[in-house]
Amino acid sequence: MKKRIGFLVWFSVLLTGCLQVYYPFNSYDQTGFGDIRLTESTFRITFKGKVDTPKEVVEELALLRAAEVALEQEGPWFVVLNTEILDEPIYKRNPEKISTEMKRSDSTLTRIQTAEPGYLEIRHQYHAILMISIHKTKPDQAAFVAEYLVDSIRKKYGIKTKSAVD
Repeated sequence: MKKRIGFLVWFSVLLTGCLQVYYPFNSYDQTGFGDIRLTESTFRITFKGKVDTPKEVVEELALLRAAEVALEQEGPWFVVLNTEILDEPIYKRNPEKISTEMKRSDSTLTRIQTAEPGYLEIRHQYHAILMISIHKTKPDQAAFVAEYLVDSIRKKYGIKTKSAVD
């Protein structure tokens, strides 16, 4: 019974860590969101996902950060001026595996070795970079409504308010 409870606690901690996808930039694993003000109303927004976070998720979480920055600057609208999505491949070499099996037949003992060849595993890490301009009045070009975007993306990914993940 104690082992089962211990496993459930360990599993819930592991699951919570895996589900946390949106947080400020973390210098330890070089992931998370960030923003830099370039002019009064122009910002550079970045979001770098963990390894194997899908490209679409990274793009949406970068948009979430852009919408949050717009609301922080009291701008209900923002326009994406430029989008860049970088794919940083992560290469992992898996070594050759050799296994040994002993078989006995009558009075002889036979050793059988099998080898699985090694292989190169390629995983992906995406990094989204957005240039945005924030507008206090509705711009002429196509623009995002910041409040709607924040609500819908947070709901989609189960993200609490920004202060809850800081």
